[in-house]
Order: sequence, then structure tokens, then C-alpha cells
Amino acid sequence: MVLFSPPFREISTFTRPGARWNEDAVGGGGSFLYVLDGATSLDAAPVMDPVSDAAWLVRETARWLDRHLPEASRPLEDILAQGMARLLDQWSGPRAALPSAGVAIFRRRGEGVEYFGLGDCAASLQLTDGTFRTWEETALSALDGQALEEACALAQARGCSLRESLPGIQATLRRHRALRNTPGGYWILDPTGVGIPHARRETVPLSQCRSLFLCTDGLAQCVGFGLAADVADLHRRAAEGGMAPLADRLWACQAADPDLEALPRFKRRDDATGALCQVG
Repeated sequence: MVLFSPPFREISTFTRPGARWNEDAVGGGGSFLYVLDGATSLDAAPVMDPVSDAAWLVRETARWLDRHLPEASRPLEDILAQGMARLLDQWSGPRAALPSAGVAIFRRRGEGVEYFGLGDCAASLQLTDGTFRTWEETALSALDGQALEEACALAQARGCSLRESLPGIQATLRRHRALRNTPGGYWILDPTGVGIPHARRETVPLSQCRSLFLCTDGLAQCVGFGLAADVADLHRRAAEGGMAPLADRLWACQAADPDLEALPRFKRRDDATGALCQVG
């Protein structure tokens, strides 16, 4: 097993649950950084965890990544595929109820920093010239946008709040969830491993990298609430003032919007998770 000397330093990780339990995970080491965002089940009773199968998936995947991401000679897709195969062997429920999760990873490999992303976790890389390279998901975000538009129209027709209209779009949410890991749908991490070959991938020369930032969509809501202009600005603000103060401000905005009207979304608070480091 080949291990790289650590190019990632001043690693900072943050996670805060939006409800009673956390379906996100985060980790980092001398040569890697990742976030995981479990998709909350729509209706199935938990199979592998008394609380949440999404929490089981991200917890076990995080343990696997912590152990195997430092193995520099192994391609990321091989590490993830083996980890998912192990979880599929452990799964004791119906295949249709398999949990899924978004994932974003930065890892040093050779003289490059590779990015890998599935689902709606966001990523930002600051280059040595001060500019930013960002990666965000579009297909799943578009489906969520369609569902929220339906909820807004339903709220208007019924004369109720967006929050009160959400039970009326459950069929749409289930139909969208059935599109996971299908052409024309969206690609995401689950124990089948089907989505892994379709991940967003890019490698940037190590010598061009200054800092790295990853976050789940829960923390990325800072952009929707106007606390940051975009993901690059969120990266900049997290580096300057820390992720916890940003999350505090986000929670204040969410608390002031209990009916989900200021920023249309599916729940008052989502788990908020981020990871940040310097390179070199």
C-alpha cells in the first residue's frame, strides 16, 4: 500500500444536525477531504439502523473512506465500489428501500488533486491565482425545483403555507426518488454502486491549488438565504470566519422562516456539514 505525504493542512470540519439525528458525515486527513449527505427516507421503516438507514449508509461509508482514501495507488471509484459492495452484502431489506447519499471528495493522487462528486454536495477549489473552481449538481436540483414549484402552486390554490402543502407532493417526491441512478434521472451513491461511474470527476495540478472546500446542501442554503453570493463566496467566508458562525446565521434565518416561504425547501432545517483545508 502506497501512502502520500500529507499535502492537506489546517483541516477544519463541521457538522450540525438539523433534527434529532444527523444523516451527514464529514472527514479529512493529510491527503483527503470528504462530505456525505444521506437522503432521508420518504416512507420506509428503517432496516439497518433503529433511527435511519441513511445514517447507517453515511456512517459506514465514512468509516470505509477514513480507512481507504489514504491508499494512493487505488482509484477512488474502486475504493467506493468495494465499500458499496460490502454494504449491499449487509443489507437485509428490499432492494427498493436501499438508502442513498450524496458524496464529494477531494484527494491527492500523484501531483494532482482529484475531485469526485455524486448528488448535491457542493465543492470549491481556490487556485493559487486567487480564482475559484466550483462543482455543483444540476439534475437532482432541477427535480427538487420542480417538486417545490408544485408545492408552491398547491399552497396558493389551497390558501395555505408551503410547509402545509408538502404532504400533497409526496407522490411526486417518490416518483423523483425512483429516478435515482437512471439515465435521464440523477446519479448518486448507494450500495448498488451503479452511480459511481457517472460521478463528476476532475483533477487539478497540486501546484495550482491553494485551498479546498466541500459542503452538503444543508450548509449551501447559506447561498439561498443571501448569506453568501455563491459556493465560491461561501468557501471564502468559511475560510475567513469559520463554518460554525455561518451555520449560526443560517439557523437564525431558518428559525425566522417556519413556513418555508423565504426560501422554498422541504424542511425547516437540514443537516449542515462542511470541510475546509489549505493545500501545500
